[in-house]
Amino acid sequence: MVDERTEYPEFPLRLPNGGPVARGRLLDAESAEGTQKFVVAAGSPVRADVVPSFATRKPTSYRTRQRLIREGAIRESSNPRGWLETTRDIECSSPSAAAQVVIGCNVNGLGVWKTADGRSLATHIGQAAAGSGRPWLVRGRTQPPAADQLPLHGGDPRLVHRRPRSGVGR
Repeated sequence: MVDERTEYPEFPLRLPNGGPVARGRLLDAESAEGTQKFVVAAGSPVRADVVPSFATRKPTSYRTRQRLIREGAIRESSNPRGWLETTRDIECSSPSAAAQVVIGCNVNGLGVWKTADGRSLATHIGQAAAGSGRPWLVRGRTQPPAADQLPLHGGDPRLVHRRPRSGVGR
């Protein structure tokens, strides 16, 4: 019988402000949300503080982090001082959830977990990470009514401003 399990490399994550490096790896298993699970390795550093908006912007990751601290899976670290650390492997529902627990803020895990040679997790698995460089197009009912009435020039879906600035052509 052939083992069909995919072997993924370790993905380091440099914590903010030149902090220490957490380690994690992608799992074959999927979460209930349909994303690939991710595990943060035991002994990985965790940022001690969270950003003020973390509890309201990412409540699930915030609650998970607080629960892991209460359970002792994340505790104060003696080396390096001023950080927390994981006491066991921590399985998370996605790379983003793992990164949010470790960093204590809203972050896209596909972009911040990187291979040793600097390639992002998104690049490694061949998936586009969200961000300003990612092309997107909104169509259908999510557009404001005025956008539905704008002309498409040669089938080009760009929005045309009705009153362009002075010196800007249509």
